[in-house]
Amino acid sequence: MIDFSLTEEERIIRTELRKFCASEVRPRALAVDRDPDHDFDWEIIKRLAEHGYLGLIVPEAYGGSGASLFSLGVAIEELAYADAGIATTVGVTWGLQIMIMLEGNPAHMEQYLPLLCSKDGNLGGMASTEPGGGSDQLSACRFRPGYTQTTAVLVGDEYVINGTKQFTSNGGLAKLYLVFATRDRKAGKEATLQIYVPGDAPGLSIGRTEDKMGQRAGQTTSLIFEDVRVPIENLYGEVGLGIEYNEGRLMPLSRGAIGLIAVGIARAAYDEALKYAKQRVQGGKPIIEHQAVAMMLADMAMNIEAGRRLGHYALWKNIQTTGGASDLASMAKVFCSDMAMKVTTDAVQVLGGYGYMKEYLVEKLMRDAKLTQIYEGANQICRLDVMGWK
Repeated sequence: MIDFSLTEEERIIRTELRKFCASEVRPRALAVDRDPDHDFDWEIIKRLAEHGYLGLIVPEAYGGSGASLFSLGVAIEELAYADAGIATTVGVTWGLQIMIMLEGNPAHMEQYLPLLCSKDGNLGGMASTEPGGGSDQLSACRFRPGYTQTTAVLVGDEYVINGTKQFTSNGGLAKLYLVFATRDRKAGKEATLQIYVPGDAPGLSIGRTEDKMGQRAGQTTSLIFEDVRVPIENLYGEVGLGIEYNEGRLMPLSRGAIGLIAVGIARAAYDEALKYAKQRVQGGKPIIEHQAVAMMLADMAMNIEAGRRLGHYALWKNIQTTGGASDLASMAKVFCSDMAMKVTTDAVQVLGGYGYMKEYLVEKLMRDAKLTQIYEGANQICRLDVMGWK
């Protein structure tokens, strides 16, 4: 029988990270969310790095803590409970670390893993989405040559990269990007590839920084590549497998992680609603003693627990099979994000007029939850993936 009880190490990570986030992450992230002209708050990231959280799963030989891969599921829920924007920021960096480790290239691990778990707070980024294609980009370029416009053409012993990437988490912040491109815009999936690009590479510039509805503590930008040159050694794996690397390695873990980000958001909303319901008196008694409110809170609690279990199972299964349970990851992403949207909406309802005001946390949580239904594959696309559509 599968037992998802946390190990002693995982319990310690959860306890210590929960304390850290309560005192240092949530207060700063709230201030950033409410400032319309905010800059990215590097102090949060540096403090996380100083405590070793950026290198949580990186082997000790490369400067990390060497924690279990499953511990990421525990950690990302705690980060999201404090602030989903920071959870996404750190989660993208963890995702890049995982991709590097799964590639298994010793030179890349020696070069990049210490960089991404440095106490300096270095971040990583993934550059896949283009202005003309979001959720269906990877599947579409199987059948529609020319769909991927970013090119990486081999010239001598260098790849020359041209194109634009859209909605890049950690855009303009990352020390290293993993870029999805094609050798030939007229070719299909056989020309796709992934390639490492340093954040300060000549010819790489930052386009628009998005003004987002939620998860405002994280930074999202476009990236513009103009004759960016990187050595041939920066190629990730093999040419022609760019799609497979995204679908077979990255998405089974990233979608599961987004499910657990959604769980963290929902848990925060439930706690706020529960606290308010115990204090707010209506009809001579706290509203939690009114059946209608109590039932709403019960539904929140049940769905959060169900989402966490599905998220943990999807993560565990994909760890065991090296991404072989992508359908479970899509299930977790869809169920948990839809659940978080419902829970946060109901939390606003429990607080009534106060819930609609920016003074109260549930308003922010509702905005944060919406993105989990959209990024890393909109939920409609994920549902098709569950059914095996390609």
